[in-house]
Amino acid sequence: MTVPIFTSSLIVRFYVDMAQKGNKVLDLACGSGRIAIPLAKAGKQVVGGDLSLEMLQRARLAAEAWDVKAEFVQLDMRDFDLGGRRFDTIVVAANSILHLHSLDWAACAWSSASAISIAGR
Repeated sequence: MTVPIFTSSLIVRFYVDMAQKGNKVLDLACGSGRIAIPLAKAGKQVVGGDLSLEMLQRARLAAEAWDVKAEFVQLDMRDFDLGGRRFDTIVVAANSILHLHSLDWAACAWSSASAISIAGR
């Protein structure tokens, strides 16, 4: 399996900049870690969540190759519970949210609301 190359593209830079306030970041629909790994390289405590076990494995391999620490967990962004953990920033990058049906957006927002810190975004 090839490890993806993460560059400082504008979209990656956008999400890293958005997470400057605070330290804990949840990356929903994280896929291969395209956003989670640069966030971890920037010193953030990152949890990447995805429904696909294959994509989570790719993300773990990429994190190892880039020598960064990030946690990758299987979850459904429409309905997840991370045991009361709170995050300063929650990311649903690029077009990931568009894979949800309209009623699923509300479920994703509700689950995210339970995981965001009071001052989070």
